[in-house]
Amino acid sequence: MNCFAERTRAPWRALLALCLPALAAPAAAQPYPERPVRIVSITSAGTGADDYTRLLAKHLGQKLGQSFVVENKPGANMILACDYVAKAAPDGYTLLLSASGAMAANPFLFKRLPYDPLKDFVPIARMSVIPVALVVPGTSPYRTVADLVSAAKARPGTLNFGTSSTGYRTIITAFNDAAKIQAMSVPYKAMSTLLPDLMSGVVDYGVVEVSAVVPHVQSGKLRA
Repeated sequence: MNCFAERTRAPWRALLALCLPALAAPAAAQPYPERPVRIVSITSAGTGADDYTRLLAKHLGQKLGQSFVVENKPGANMILACDYVAKAAPDGYTLLLSASGAMAANPFLFKRLPYDPLKDFVPIARMSVIPVALVVPGTSPYRTVADLVSAAKARPGTLNFGTSSTGYRTIITAFNDAAKIQAMSVPYKAMSTLLPDLMSGVVDYGVVEVSAVVPHVQSGKLRA
């Protein structure tokens, strides 16, 4: 799940409507926004989430009469983007395209984070729910989920899987646990770097955005 949040020093608040208030501004301030707004994305360019972000930025600009500029900061399990926005001025002009993993999973997966999901951000709106797919290379001998599970059980710890964030790592770990299989994790900075290795067979399987793999499944380079 992706959502918009803004930098704030106030405690966590309930989900806000699709408006972007400048929380630090006085009541008599000019209508928001008075200058260009940055939307910092935890994803790399070319992903489904990035496409949604740029589409929304375009419509926000048309609706509010000001530029909304998307800035991609992928990497470090979404920590780079979150830390960057957490340290920005809490004036409503630096927004974050986040994901459930950055806010709900990271606090439980890392002993220390440079940001606090509850104190450093105010959620504005849910942006999208992105479907994902379990995929293998097009040349893989595994044609079904059962084939993959059987091979992993026959050779515990020898297969590997690729992930591009903690959100996807959580999903695929849940799958491995449910199937009672052991495999090695290969972390990637972004979906754009994971996909080539999936298609070439460097990694055995992975969980990726459906929108990002449809062309590769249709061409036979990947198998869903």
